[in-house]
Amino acid sequence: MKWKWVVIFIIATSSANAALAQGSAEGQEHFAKGLAADQKQDYKTAFTWYLTAAESGFRQAQFYLGTMYEQGSGTKQDYKKAAHWYLQAAKRGHAAAQNNLGTMYNFGRGMKQDYKQAVYWYRKAALQGHLLAQDNLGMKYYHGQGVEKDNKQAYLWCGLAAMAGDEMAYVHRYFIGKRLSADELTELQAEIRKRYNQFNAK
Repeated sequence: MKWKWVVIFIIATSSANAALAQGSAEGQEHFAKGLAADQKQDYKTAFTWYLTAAESGFRQAQFYLGTMYEQGSGTKQDYKKAAHWYLQAAKRGHAAAQNNLGTMYNFGRGMKQDYKQAVYWYRKAALQGHLLAQDNLGMKYYHGQGVEKDNKQAYLWCGLAAMAGDEMAYVHRYFIGKRLSADELTELQAEIRKRYNQFNAK
């Protein structure tokens, strides 16, 4: 009898995994249909397909759905629903969704303003090499919002984004740098190059 239950458990687990894989494939298919409609500027149809794909757990669709709710594209603008879908994608490691969710917290869109949560999500995206998140995190350090004010950390994160070509981060790095000593700048520039190479090596 014991072996019987083991066999049943294995079969049930295999069936669940197969269903999950099938759902993922369906999610990709529905996302592709949404993307095709999006490219034709048929935003309502795109929204419908993205929603179906997002509900299946496809994170890219969840991110796109969040942007459509945030912008009011193909549907009525709804910050709470935008934040919900950004969160679903963010929990699955989607860097752009993590950054956008951080911004929702930063400005209190669809939720109570919370700088600590903004920093939390900016950092997750920044550690994946997301340029805008790196600059956003740097500015949180600069303003001391959600984290202790730290010009060196501010310069470091804005500097990483600037080195990768983000123009706004370049401006931020310039002005933050004026608040640091020559020795501090030399040390930080070496650290920025080191981390930049580490991101590019991934």
